[in-house]
Amino acid sequence: MFCRLRDTKSGHKGGFVLHDGPPYANGSLHFGHAINKFLKDMICRRKLLSGFEVSYLPGWDCHGLPIELKALSKDSNISNPIEIRNKAKQLALNVIEEHKRWFKNWDIIGDWDNPYLTFNSNYIGNQLKAFETLLNSGLIYRSHSPVYWSPTGRTALAEAELQYNEQHVSKSVYVKFKLSTVPPILEKYSDISALIWTTTPWTLPANQAI
Repeated sequence: MFCRLRDTKSGHKGGFVLHDGPPYANGSLHFGHAINKFLKDMICRRKLLSGFEVSYLPGWDCHGLPIELKALSKDSNISNPIEIRNKAKQLALNVIEEHKRWFKNWDIIGDWDNPYLTFNSNYIGNQLKAFETLLNSGLIYRSHSPVYWSPTGRTALAEAELQYNEQHVSKSVYVKFKLSTVPPILEKYSDISALIWTTTPWTLPANQAI
């Protein structure tokens, strides 16, 4: 439907491109995925029906430690890099098909027949070209740096994983914001406020809206 709508619109108001941060291909969808896609779909539909030429190319992030660990969960003794990559790729492909099926069931418009996948050779080739550009610009260098290692997880650890205190409990605050404009149905009430809850009260002075 997306392609048909896109082809029938003249795009007289110009182009609109949605750069969608891709989901990881390592597990089932959850409520966060649904909210993310619904909100972006609303924007794309609105722009499309308003005369914009909308470009939304779905994609998946197919690399990363979570995918590798899940692929190795049934056989942790595999050490051959090629075999690990093949298992991770197959896992990612299965997850992508599951995600695609749900996104289509949710009626999310997009070019689902031609998604970008980060393990495709053309995508990897473009990444290498970008790396080469950075290298030739003198922005890539080698240096010594400690690598924190988990012997039980058999993987490198990020510095944030070592610093994070799992026993930490953040303080939170409730704040009332007086409504600047009151809907007619609520005009009979006085001093109406919207109540918010936050664990980052230092951001309140910069708030522009709720």
